[in-house]
Amino acid sequence: MLHKKANQFWASDIAYIKIFEGTLYLAVIFDVFLRKIVGWSMSEQMKDSLVIDAFNSAWISRRPGKGVLFYLDR
Repeated sequence: MLHKKANQFWASDIAYIKIFEGTLYLAVIFDVFLRKIVGWSMSEQMKDSLVIDAFNSAWISRRPGKGVLFYLDR
C-alpha cells in the first residue's frame, strides 16, 4: 500500500536506553510518508501509558483527522 501524503500511516516502536541510574523507555510515533517522528514519550517504566502519551503527542501536534492508519508491533 502506498501512502501519498502525510498523516495516512503512522508506525510506532519502543526502545530502551540504558543509563547509569537504570533504564529509560522511549516510544516514538513515525509518519511513514514524511519519514519523521511526529510524537514521542519517555518514561522510567514501560506501561501502556508510554505509547498512549506518544500517540497523543503526535495527534495533538499533527491533527490528522479521519483515516490515519496506526501500526504498533505489540
